[in-house]
Order: sequence, then structure tokens, then C-alpha cells
Amino acid sequence: MAVTNFVRSIVLCTIAALLATTAGSLAQADESVNVLKVSPAKNQVAPVITALAIQPGGHLLASGGDDHVVRIWDTETGKVVYSLDGHTDWVRDALFTSDGKTLITAGDDGRVITWDATQKMRRSYLLSLAHPVHAIDITPDDSHVAVVGFKTAIHIVDIATGLTKREIKAPHHDLCAVAISHGGRMFAVACGDGHVHIHRWDDGKRLRELHGHKRRIKTLAFMPHAQRLLSAGEDRTVRVWDINSSTAVQVLRPGRCKIASLAVTSRDKIIVGTSDNTIHVFDGQTGRELDVLNGHTGTVAALTIDNSRLFSAGFDTTIREWSLDAVDGEVAAKQTENATR
Repeated sequence: MAVTNFVRSIVLCTIAALLATTAGSLAQADESVNVLKVSPAKNQVAPVITALAIQPGGHLLASGGDDHVVRIWDTETGKVVYSLDGHTDWVRDALFTSDGKTLITAGDDGRVITWDATQKMRRSYLLSLAHPVHAIDITPDDSHVAVVGFKTAIHIVDIATGLTKREIKAPHHDLCAVAISHGGRMFAVACGDGHVHIHRWDDGKRLRELHGHKRRIKTLAFMPHAQRLLSAGEDRTVRVWDINSSTAVQVLRPGRCKIASLAVTSRDKIIVGTSDNTIHVFDGQTGRELDVLNGHTGTVAALTIDNSRLFSAGFDTTIREWSLDAVDGEVAAKQTENATR
């Protein structure tokens, strides 16, 4: 039965991906995307991209994936301006500090690395763990980073000193995602068993546990203008949680396939990347689906957003830039493709 269900899931996802690709071709004039591609070295293939971060207030974009390299792109030219070597395994997450000067990356090699984005060099190894790191998040004041991975420990690390401020024991060995609230008073950790744990930042105390997902959670995000948390993953749903009541006030269903990535705009638009190669845009207040963005030909594994642009990347080895209309959540368009290195 388990094998049958697994095969059925793959068939449904494949059909959905084909339909999405067809829809994308028919609606080509209505969608606008700027496509960035890595030109691999001879006898190599382009990397799958699972980490993406836009520089706040700047024009740099960081990407990382299964070739262990962190690439820095100039979003104005669509070209890679330099690469950073230091990881020895798959790069899973990347974030800039709010001033745009420091980039932090993490991956399956257990390393959490800080990079000087202005000097184009590695600054320090914040952590070198004996297990893969799945996700990181930075406090609003850029002072600490929360780190989770394939072990029952949540690491809170001082970015300036590299010292571990706190190591919090978690109830599950597979910690898939972490998100710090916009006020910095709490943080959430998602587990492989489908549960979300809310912790107080000051002492790490677990405040509550959220139940609702039936499978592994892949991603978390706090909404900017409400006490609400988003969680999504392999059960094909996005749950919008009211933190105070610990209840899911909305359940969004962007298709039949798994959810791999989330982003939230400053105007509460929820952006969802899925395994059927599409990106779904929802109104965060009403839960209404506003748009479906077609163009990717593989799972959309990473999303990053600034005030006017959405960048997406994934298993098709491309990065796509979308122009977001902040008024109605639709995507306006332009058709360009740059083959870059």
C-alpha cells in the first residue's frame, strides 16, 4: 500500500507539472520573468539551487546548492560577479544581515559560515557541526543566528563572537526549519513529525506546540503585520497559525504537490513554491489565491523577496526574477534570458 501511494503521488505530481508547463506556455505574454543561469564548467552540470538571499537595500543576490559553491549575482546585470568557496557539501540556506554587509550560509557539511559581502571573503566559521544543517534565521538586530538541523539541538550563536549563547534540546531529531519573529521575542522550529514548537527568545523556553500537519514540515515564516506564523511542507498545505490561540485560522492548498518554500511580502502576500514547478500567490488576509506563476521546470526550492521583486530557484538549476505588483499581488512582465556564469 505504501509503495502504491508513493507511485500515485509521483504520477499526480508529474501530471500537475505537465499541466503547469502547458499553462505557462499559453500564458507566456501575461507572465514576466528574468532568467539567470549558471554556465557550468566543462564536463559538469549546472547546480540545483536550494539557497537564495537578496541583499537588503542593494543589488546582490546570493545562491547556493548541490555543487557546494556560493555564487554572488549582480541583479542589475544578471551576471555572477564572484564565487565563495568554503562549504564541502550541499548549501541549504543563506541570509544577509539587514545592513547587507554580511552573508551567512549553512549546509549539509554542518558548517555555518559568515562572509564579508563587501570584501568578497570568508569572515569566519560560526559553527562546524557533525550533522547537516537544514536552516538558519537571524535576529532583527543582526546579533544572533538560530541554527537547526539533523539533531535534537537548536543552536543560538552570537554572530560577532562566534560563541554559542544557548543550546536548546528539541523533542525531535529532524529539525527542518526555523523562523524568528519580527519583534525578536520568540522563534519557531519545525520538526519532521509535522509539529511546530514556539520558544521564547530570552531563555529558550518552549511556550506551545502546534499540531495540524500530517507530514514533514519544510518551511516556516512569520507574517510581518500580525501574530501569525506560516508553516508548510510535504502534506501539501500551508497553515496560517494564530500564535496566541495556537490554532490554524487558515489552511491554504496550492495544488496537489508538496510545498518546498515560502516567502511573505510587506503587504501580507504569501508566496508558495511547490514540487509541481509552480509558484502560488495568496492574499494573506483572506486566503484567496491571486495568481499562479509558471516558468520553472523543477521543484521551486528557494524564494527570496525585497520590496518590488521576487526571486525563485530550484531543481531546474535556474533563478527567476519576477516583478511583483504590490497593489493586487499579480505579476507583470518582461521576457529576458541571460546565460551567465
